Amino acid sequence: MIRILFVDDDSDYLEVTSELLQRVYGHRVTSVEDLGSALAEARSSRFDCLVTDKNLGRSRGVMPLLDFMQSERPGVPVIICSGEPGEHVKRELYCQGFVYKPYAVDELPGLIKRLVVK
Repeated sequence: MIRILFVDDDSDYLEVTSELLQRVYGHRVTSVEDLGSALAEARSSRFDCLVTDKNLGRSRGVMPLLDFMQSERPGVPVIICSGEPGEHVKRELYCQGFVYKPYAVDELPGLIKRLVVK
């Protein structure tokens, strides 16, 4: 079972994707909707992969979370989900994976498995 911290400010997207990852793929998902909650979870819990939207509503974006991951959890893969073009975002944010929204049902789970199970 892969433990995932999943962050997205779109509650419908967060709920549907979390259900998919848990029920269909058997992963353990902690889902949060904002940067503050994501930072608190990242500091207090252990997980195998972070999946986050690039833009988190009114917050400062995702950079504080990515900075934390880079300094405190450098071995944990980070996947960005965004409607913006992928390769640019991937290079800009130093993440290990990118999924362009909307994505195929098996695209995100497949990427998680490739990055976590080595």
